[in-house]
Amino acid sequence: MLNQTALPETSENESSDISNLVDRVHIDNITPDMFHTKYRLASRPLLISGALQQTDDWTLDYLREKIGSEKFQVRCYGKDHLKRPKYEWSKYCEMREMSINSYAQHLESREAHKEDMYLAQVPIGNTSIANDVRSALGNLSERCDLQKAIDLCLWLGPTGHTEPLHWDSGDTTVLMLHGAKRAVLLPPEQRKNLYSFSLFRSPAAPWFSKVYVDNPDYETFPKLREAMRHKIEIVINRGDILYIPVYWWHEFSSVGDDFYSCSVNRFWKVKPLSLLTKNKLGLSLYISQLMLLSMAKLFQGTPKKPMTGY
Repeated sequence: MLNQTALPETSENESSDISNLVDRVHIDNITPDMFHTKYRLASRPLLISGALQQTDDWTLDYLREKIGSEKFQVRCYGKDHLKRPKYEWSKYCEMREMSINSYAQHLESREAHKEDMYLAQVPIGNTSIANDVRSALGNLSERCDLQKAIDLCLWLGPTGHTEPLHWDSGDTTVLMLHGAKRAVLLPPEQRKNLYSFSLFRSPAAPWFSKVYVDNPDYETFPKLREAMRHKIEIVINRGDILYIPVYWWHEFSSVGDDFYSCSVNRFWKVKPLSLLTKNKLGLSLYISQLMLLSMAKLFQGTPKKPMTGY
């Protein structure tokens, strides 16, 4: 298991004076009031342990068995795309449809590593494999008083890949089901120092940052130096759940000894809604997503593009 920048597990009555680290709390020690006050209202990320003990290891063989023939969109970045300055991009990435069986072959052959191919943010709520985490999500929802906004999305990709820094317009939880990921987190207050893409005529959405936190360019982005003072790094291993409050910047990298990692995320409704008013774009996105969700329920469908995504 990889090391992580997090506090030791604490009980409901224990607290820490180290405010810039992420608490690690066992699911059995979480209560709705404690979570709401200490993490949701305070806008603090939280690492939750013990919630996925009954969940299978989502290996490639397991994914093949459960959803091998299902086809999804794969992000194809190309070998040098994420090494170039983001302001030089002409588009975020290319997209290519593949079945899980086909993409697994690309991972095993290391072609996915060479060409930086990532199966990302694909809805799996209506597939059989989603049932494997329903019980854990139910317990999480009850313990933290969370209400579903957008259902499960799958993230499967090669070790070494990094999804660029961005924020989301809802609370989210990342469930680590195979391998490990390093998360880089920065508080919402650093938005002005993280150089978002513009709303119009940009290769990426305005909730993405132009900077690389692992290769900071302080000459081009001088305000980034201040943001980096507030950076938190944490490694989440299989069985961990990371709660990320609305508007927190985050960047995930697949790490560890295995050649791939697998996780799912779920977006939750933000409450109170006053937490959304700090970001006008985020508020607009959140309202539009809830409207799409309501329409989808009427037609018994699933929105194609959940929230913003990482």
